[in-house]
Amino acid sequence: LLWRRHQDPAWWEGCRPEILATDGEEVRRVSSQHQHISFQAFVDRGAGADIANKVEASVAQGVALMGYSMFAQHEAVAILHTANDLDPGWVAFPHKRTSSSVVPTLPLAVADVPKLRIVGGAEASWASGATVVDAVLEQRGSRFAASSFAFNMIEHVRAWEIRGQVGRPGDAKELRLVPKGAEVNIKRTNDTRLAARFPIDSVIWNEFRHDPTFKLWFVVSFDRELLCLPDDWLRFWMQVDLSPATS
Repeated sequence: LLWRRHQDPAWWEGCRPEILATDGEEVRRVSSQHQHISFQAFVDRGAGADIANKVEASVAQGVALMGYSMFAQHEAVAILHTANDLDPGWVAFPHKRTSSSVVPTLPLAVADVPKLRIVGGAEASWASGATVVDAVLEQRGSRFAASSFAFNMIEHVRAWEIRGQVGRPGDAKELRLVPKGAEVNIKRTNDTRLAARFPIDSVIWNEFRHDPTFKLWFVVSFDRELLCLPDDWLRFWMQVDLSPATS
């Protein structure tokens, strides 16, 4: 597997995460896009071999770091799953970025490969005298659903959070919108859709809701069946337009 951190100061945590995974033949790709999370799966022995060779080259030349948090600022990390099936066990190395080992996103030919997308929506409203955000996650992609790789990605959502951000790119700060310990009830409304109501801190909401730099992010965590990785590397995010509060 190859975890990549595409630097972008306008994004949550200053980057757009992407994972490329392969067994040398089949390739899986999960990436954060502007307002959706994208999944692709396809057979491409050339792309699979290229990813595998770059991961193995990093493992052969690098020194493993203990503690995944130490990789937070690395642009790319090479990962080998060393355990059986879905059991935890990995070795990870900073990917060696040299002029001969720059990792392309993927061959341009895969741009037309069917995509599964997780999209989101959110609306602020008043409920029992408090501000809440009613949010949805929905799976889309009719071409992917008709392909041989079709599956239900919504079933692999392990956690779902909303995060607030205010400030200009490169100098933005996080806002704790949901009070610590607040209960969030996530419901599956149909096969491809999740809904949740998030309670919002009224003080923070009233202070920042009219700030033109305010952004709302969904942070979605997936389970290990989707990609066999430590929890910290199974988090992806997208920006969501927030409809104004209504009474």
